[in-house]
Amino acid sequence: MYLSKLRDDQKLAFLSIAIKIINADGILDMKEQNSINMMRLEMGLIDEAKLPTGTLEETISVFDSNSSKIHTFIEWLSLAYADDNFSGEEQKLLRGIAILFGFDEAKATELENWVISYRELIKKVDTF
Repeated sequence: MYLSKLRDDQKLAFLSIAIKIINADGILDMKEQNSINMMRLEMGLIDEAKLPTGTLEETISVFDSNSSKIHTFIEWLSLAYADDNFSGEEQKLLRGIAILFGFDEAKATELENWVISYRELIKKVDTF
């Protein structure tokens, strides 16, 4: 929903970090891969693209507004939960991003709770 509104440099940075997240636990789940593919489509990144290769701090520096930080963080959290296993490695990576974004623990937890609540609503809809 929001990813299509990112600038081109932000789209590439988003995808680069998204790939790091799904590979963080060493297990590439089909649900995670499907989520990445949907995100690529939303951003119009159908073909292979040259992704940023710098440090995490360098890569996320393109997210220069509070809105872009919140939206991308929520999307990355959703991706980490795609396989129903928010692994310790994924948690560590996302907590590092939260710190680099300037989110305190309370804000990062609040955003995570939004994702969890959304996922619970989707499950209710699926069983309704």
